[in-house]
Amino acid sequence: MAYLCSIDLGTSSVKTAIFDECGKLIGSISENYKVIVPQLGFAEQSPEEWWSCVCNTTNMLLKECFINRREIIGVGLSGQMHGVVPIDHNGNCVRNAIIHIDQRSNKEVEELIRRFGLNNLEKYTSNCPSTGFMLLSLLWMKKNEQMNYSNISHVLSPKDYIRYKLTGEIGTEMTDAAGTYAFDVKNQRWATELIEKCNIDSNIFPECKRPYEAAGIVTSKASMECGLMKGTVVSYGGADQAMQCLGNGIIKPNMVTSTIGTGGQVLCTTNKPIPLCSRSVNLFNSTQPDNWYLLGATLSAGLSLSWFMNNIRECDKYLNLDSFRNKAPVCSEDLFFLPYLTGVRTPHNDSNAKAGFLGLTLKHDKVDMTRAIMEGVVFSMKECLDNILSVKPEVDAVIASGGATKTKLWLQLQADIYNKPILVNRGDSQATLGGAIVAGIGAGIYKDLNEATANMVHMEKEIIIPNPENVKIFQEKYKKYKLIYPSFSFLN
Repeated sequence: MAYLCSIDLGTSSVKTAIFDECGKLIGSISENYKVIVPQLGFAEQSPEEWWSCVCNTTNMLLKECFINRREIIGVGLSGQMHGVVPIDHNGNCVRNAIIHIDQRSNKEVEELIRRFGLNNLEKYTSNCPSTGFMLLSLLWMKKNEQMNYSNISHVLSPKDYIRYKLTGEIGTEMTDAAGTYAFDVKNQRWATELIEKCNIDSNIFPECKRPYEAAGIVTSKASMECGLMKGTVVSYGGADQAMQCLGNGIIKPNMVTSTIGTGGQVLCTTNKPIPLCSRSVNLFNSTQPDNWYLLGATLSAGLSLSWFMNNIRECDKYLNLDSFRNKAPVCSEDLFFLPYLTGVRTPHNDSNAKAGFLGLTLKHDKVDMTRAIMEGVVFSMKECLDNILSVKPEVDAVIASGGATKTKLWLQLQADIYNKPILVNRGDSQATLGGAIVAGIGAGIYKDLNEATANMVHMEKEIIIPNPENVKIFQEKYKKYKLIYPSFSFLN
């Protein structure tokens, strides 16, 4: 039996998993790391800490699974999108990574729009600029950290840094490149004209390949540190959203996934580069040539709940959310939560937006507040879905994905608020399975994505049906929810 190793570099933790060649999960281990917040609106992480966590989880997993490392014939990766890891000529990090939830480049976004105009910018990249995207963070660095900026030799997306540490090879692939705001999504190449007009050296952007291509092999140094066998083939891997699509077996158009993890994403696949339906919805490249996906994002999805559990409900931060499923009424007694702890991308694209509760009374308790947060997150994701469906109404299915699939309350909320049947892929390993799929192709087990997904994705889908009574209640509350953001705008 041959095995495949997949490394998923998330916003809150890294998960390393081993699958067999038929897609069966043999074992996985996660290790957490923190977001560094040097000042309000900043969000950074240490790439060296990422690598340390990768080495720890890989070594532990090999021991726990009792697998001879020689049996692992391929490695794939999945990772958080948009961030920038700047490295110097020696391959050392110039500074901490600036990650996707960072808001420091507000002025750079405004200046870019003022200079080029949104219509022209969309011609270059098929997207609207947002804080936290690589090009915007680079513009901020050039203005505010000139010494660091001058030492940059290459810029990498987060998971590409891990692959560099494994192989010593610098490179990227189109699914992560698409999220940098320096990529021509429609024509699948770097947007060199825009990059150079921004006075950024286009040579710092690495060669761009396909996610399933072999990128290199594990080096002697990396082998000593992470435990993987020297010479093991490492594939390029992909952005977490593209990889979770693979892990759900989605390689065809008209499929929607609703993923609730640290952030929340609603994604719809398409076989043509649809013009933006909203300047807060993104169009990115998928794993296959001539395939794309529309993406709406809620920056603080599960993050909103973990913030509340860690800071407010400290005594029961590990509470089983389903234990009070019937304790709090639907709609939490008219209590609302706006989940904008780190600003909002879809639908307002406002990095200054603030979170908050609205409607608190003496009768509300922590159970009501917890449920209001969960409802607010799904309301926010419904706004993502509505924006996408406005131009892509032909949808075959909505698949729930991510860690929230472990909680029945999260699933029923999605069915009731979206008013659509929800197919459930149990577990939270879709992105890691996607990494294993591209590892299998890079290692030569499978010839292409069709063959690989047919052999490695085996979904047992539970269907969550909307509750008609709840649907009516949520439809009314959703109308009120959409009125909250303008009333909070004075805080910006």
